[in-house]
Amino acid sequence: MGYAPNNCLLVVVGDVTSARAMALARKHFEAIPPHSLPPSVEPREPKHEQERSVVVSRSAQLAAAMFAYHVPASKHPDYAAIQILGAILAEGHSSRLYQALVDRGQLANSVSWSQLFSLDPRALTFGVEARRGADLGTLEHAFLSELDRIAVEDASAEEPARARTQLTTNLYRGLRTLAGKADTIGKYEIYFGNFRKLFSLSGELSRVSAADVRRVARTYLAAANRTVALLVPGLPGDQAQESSE
Repeated sequence: MGYAPNNCLLVVVGDVTSARAMALARKHFEAIPPHSLPPSVEPREPKHEQERSVVVSRSAQLAAAMFAYHVPASKHPDYAAIQILGAILAEGHSSRLYQALVDRGQLANSVSWSQLFSLDPRALTFGVEARRGADLGTLEHAFLSELDRIAVEDASAEEPARARTQLTTNLYRGLRTLAGKADTIGKYEIYFGNFRKLFSLSGELSRVSAADVRRVARTYLAAANRTVALLVPGLPGDQAQESSE
């Protein structure tokens, strides 16, 4: 029931004048009547008191692990610091997790991370594809050791700077096409309340200090705030096994 002209966002990019865009908008949308919107719903998951975990046995070539941590909505003041934290840990071959799990440890083929835009609290997620024959227990221990380390030790001066460059490059790369521009402008307008956040994000990232990274790591990467999912290769038809601690 939320689909109505008084509850929509239209983004127009490309070789078009504002007059032409407005004429097309009136032609296609003006006749659609507005209507009352449903009340807003702001779900809040109760605070976790302990780690949650699930082990899934499925037909798969390689084992994998996913670690999810509750983090605030995108508009929260900690957003930029959490982005820097995620990039330091898992963005590219120079990241801490890649170095520890792929290069030195020879436990994984790849590591990844994501923090999707959200109006509500969501998750900072890390994914690890295990190397064939690697022990998942050893992999999990190595992963958690890196997160424990960044929560107690300041990042080097180079790490936040490299993370800012990577994140800014990713942002600008997404603006190369018309579709990318429209998608990014729309998302920033929705999730941050103003598309002009695009122009200030780089500055916000540059103001994140090593102390900020350590603070958000200690705040959000706590064991009680973590959900772990392990994929264990098994025979087709094996059932998922769940356990909580």
